[in-house]
Amino acid sequence: IIDASGYILTNEHVVQQAKVITVRLIDGREFKAEVIGLDTRSDLAVIKINAADDLPVAKLGSADNLQIGQWVVVIGNPFSFAIEGSQPTVTTGVISALHRALPLSATENRQYSDLIQTDAAINPGNSGGPLCNLDGEIIGINVAIITTTGGHQGLGFAISVKQAKQVLGKLVRGEKVLYGWLGVSVQDLNEQLRRYFKVSQNQGVIVVNTVPGSPAEKSGLEAGDVILKVGGEAISGVQQLVEVVSSREPGTRTDLEVLRDGRRRRVRVELGRQPQEGGEFGQRIPSSGEEEEPAGFRGMVIEDLPLPIKQRFEVEAGVIVSYVESGSPAAEAGITTADIITHMNSQPVEGRADFIQKALQCKGECLIRTLRGFFVIPEPE
Repeated sequence: IIDASGYILTNEHVVQQAKVITVRLIDGREFKAEVIGLDTRSDLAVIKINAADDLPVAKLGSADNLQIGQWVVVIGNPFSFAIEGSQPTVTTGVISALHRALPLSATENRQYSDLIQTDAAINPGNSGGPLCNLDGEIIGINVAIITTTGGHQGLGFAISVKQAKQVLGKLVRGEKVLYGWLGVSVQDLNEQLRRYFKVSQNQGVIVVNTVPGSPAEKSGLEAGDVILKVGGEAISGVQQLVEVVSSREPGTRTDLEVLRDGRRRRVRVELGRQPQEGGEFGQRIPSSGEEEEPAGFRGMVIEDLPLPIKQRFEVEAGVIVSYVESGSPAAEAGITTADIITHMNSQPVEGRADFIQKALQCKGECLIRTLRGFFVIPEPE
């Protein structure tokens, strides 16, 4: 709870498909909540409850002077579906690393960067809870774990409060958070590339290609250019480039310093808007006909099952649902994110490619079997 009037900061993935949201306080009081603002890219959301008074308000701290080894406290409700009571769970640990990044989720366009890593126990259900310093100030919002078992292994991650503050105002106002977009594929420079281009350690990224029609292409950026600075800020790697560009509003004009043919040049670019922010699926797959079908089936996007998921749920084949569009046939049928699909129309699903082929052949109602049970997904109207 970040404001006495009832505004609550949490993860977007916690509330994205919720029909009803109930907030239970530590004293046992319960309130219905409404979603005020969502931002998929940062995986942050603001919801609000209407309470008369006596709301405990957490203080947002600073992430500017965090140190590896610093003691931290994690608060949340792990496995709350199995543990009764409104009392939260508190775990302790230290900051293990700073400025961590997790792979971009292509289907949901989440950008997990500049994360705080901690060995304090974070488990399913901790998402959206606070990571606090010993003064009780929030320095992060718990968001993810890396695990091979599904449980705690000392690799927990929290979104930095600095990043949260950058979008918080818009979320409270219910505004859409927009991010700048350059439209390039880039890679970090290894030792051989640094020697070739004669650049120092931790300096620059090389452009692999530009997206047709993107701000990068329009500005004249070319494959082989080494981007050294954006708006005067030195670029040390791909992750920093993404963060610097994303932190600027679409339409912002900025100068890039690039290295081309051994000479430094200045390139003026007007940043665009992320294509995925329009709500359409960005990724596409070929169909059996001449047209293309979006990389989703009736509002849901699926991915191959990672090996740890197969081992955890003891399944040999299938796919996992990574995204469900609100109001889609899949959502209306009851399919949710993280559902594991094993069969379509009584036929086993071997993997993503097999699912796509079966989906292209599916007409009318489709029977989907998941580990939670069966669901009938209607044909879109």
